[in-house]
Amino acid sequence: EILPSDWSSDVCSSDLSGAVLRLLKRLVGEGHGIVLISHNLHAVFGIADRICVMRQGRIVAQRPASELNPERVVALMTGAEGEAL
Repeated sequence: EILPSDWSSDVCSSDLSGAVLRLLKRLVGEGHGIVLISHNLHAVFGIADRICVMRQGRIVAQRPASELNPERVVALMTGAEGEAL
């Protein structure tokens, strides 16, 4: 099973955001796939196995989370790093 989640942590309290992250981690542990759409890189790196970065509607990077860091993701999102992966 796959659960798409377009989650805006900006409108959530930190307690609610933490509860959502714990729920998503539990679901992953139970074998569910999660597609998390978020600009909150802290949340993304806290749960993601793989990260797909899009810019202007196109995929510019798709890598294991362990191969990326927040600074690299921002560079890819903004085009500051010209490399398409």
